[in-house]
Amino acid sequence: MYIWIQRSITARYREYLQSQSEEHYKEQLEERDKEIEKQRQSNEFLAKIVHRDNHLMNSWNTAIDAYQNADDNAEKSDLFHEIQTMIKERGELIDREQRETKLLPSTGSLLIDSTINDLFIKAAAHGIDFDMAASAPVSEIIGKYISQTDLQTLLSDHIKDAVIAVEAREEGSGKILLDLSMQNDNYCITIYDNGVAFEIDTLSKLGRERATTHADSGGSGIGFMTTFETLNKAYASLIITEFDSTMPFTKSVAFRFDGESSFIIQSHRSEELKEKLTRDDVVIL
Repeated sequence: MYIWIQRSITARYREYLQSQSEEHYKEQLEERDKEIEKQRQSNEFLAKIVHRDNHLMNSWNTAIDAYQNADDNAEKSDLFHEIQTMIKERGELIDREQRETKLLPSTGSLLIDSTINDLFIKAAAHGIDFDMAASAPVSEIIGKYISQTDLQTLLSDHIKDAVIAVEAREEGSGKILLDLSMQNDNYCITIYDNGVAFEIDTLSKLGRERATTHADSGGSGIGFMTTFETLNKAYASLIITEFDSTMPFTKSVAFRFDGESSFIIQSHRSEELKEKLTRDDVVIL
């Protein structure tokens, strides 16, 4: 009887493990299918843009040539208006198709979704792989910690900064990841990129004066000035993390709505930063 019971328990345990394993693989396959479908939609969306732009470029070139060769001011004005109309129509078409294809998850705010979709298109135009994870809606913080307009500015400034940093890379494909999630009961916005690292001089000036490593690429340094003001109003913390060369991303900039107003730098070069970074409001780990 003892042996029979033992064998029965063992057999049932094996059945349980097999069932769990099958369920796990089923979930993995479903996730893989979803990812494949997402990539297929993304490819179709970008293929449409490329196909249309091939035709539009011919029209633009013709209109620009005609504008440059026109002697009559009225004719120039008409051609300039025509070029502006084509640019506007292209933007509207891309925006509509972007909303219809739903390539990125929703944040729970139409305005923020529209902003992120526009930034996605800008990143794609630079050949940058932009992805997003949104496990927590922005309604968790809008109105409570930050206004919708301030959040829109925060995302726009730092995703554009990430694009500039990635563009400054000398080689390799660019990657940006936007993550919206709850971390230890605090809402956190994290922007990862595999662009160039912050210069120490830039880190020393963040939030105090205009500081940018890439003025020649469009960086103005205004973004972090505005960011510190926004985070101070929300009592939110800024966390900059620098990764070593084994990671797919070189750094991340995170905004954690924790009521602490901290400035934290986590870095593989922490000892160097402690030695050279002269400011008393930063915690270096």
